[in-house]
Amino acid sequence: MARQKDGRETWNRLLKWDKGQAPSERLTSLILESEDYKSIDPSHPLGGKDGLKDIICEKEGKKLIVAAYFPRDQKSFKIIKEKFYEDAEGINKNKAEGIVFVTNQELRLAERDKLKDLIKNKDVLIYHLERIASILNSPMNYGIRLEFLDIEMTKEEQLAYMASKDTIIHDLTNLVKQLVVKSDKNNKDQNEKMVSAIEVWPESIPRSKRYSFGYGKALHKCSYCGYGYKIAGSSLDYYSSRYADTFATVVSSSLLTASPSDAKIITCPKCGNSEEYFRL
Repeated sequence: MARQKDGRETWNRLLKWDKGQAPSERLTSLILESEDYKSIDPSHPLGGKDGLKDIICEKEGKKLIVAAYFPRDQKSFKIIKEKFYEDAEGINKNKAEGIVFVTNQELRLAERDKLKDLIKNKDVLIYHLERIASILNSPMNYGIRLEFLDIEMTKEEQLAYMASKDTIIHDLTNLVKQLVVKSDKNNKDQNEKMVSAIEVWPESIPRSKRYSFGYGKALHKCSYCGYGYKIAGSSLDYYSSRYADTFATVVSSSLLTASPSDAKIITCPKCGNSEEYFRL
């Protein structure tokens, strides 16, 4: 039998649902997940006391109960309304803020409004036949549709699926580029605040001592006169006292334990220029 086109295959298979309650509740959970509902918690798909709710979930911080109603073939609005009203009683019982009614039944706009009018001051969200069919016919849900309705992708849908993947890859690529640009800008801004380390040593320090003392400490270049010198402290204490004229005066001794974002005031031993020092 040839597959019906224009979305009618999905529409008809949902309407003629014959899989029972458990699969309908599992399908409902997956539909809710694709619609960005959170904390989806099914009750008893295989049977048992469910406390007047098939599923508990959250949407925008609100606790909602979910009722899955998938009878075979179209029912009268009277029957649908009675089922909805019965399920809605679980809102207060479960201390929820509303109900999500998921059904394979066709509901006209006026009928949806009538259902919503039955429940005052509560959130009512209705997933009716046409809405569910549209969700399952979207590229991201082709797998769910195949599992529950046994509908494979057409050639057109395969192209749509690949196009949707290309869009996702494109969006992710743009996001990565934006993050890289933002990171580069942040690094540039940070570097403008940091004093670069340079390989300049005061001539008064013996060459034999230049690479042994103050290991791991950054060299500093005066922003005014360009003189290079080491920051005194820690393992530099001995040399900072012996070669006092070549070291900056550190105002705060907490420099050595400060975080990279903390700036300390240092003074150039050559010209006396005072400036902020950011520990590298």
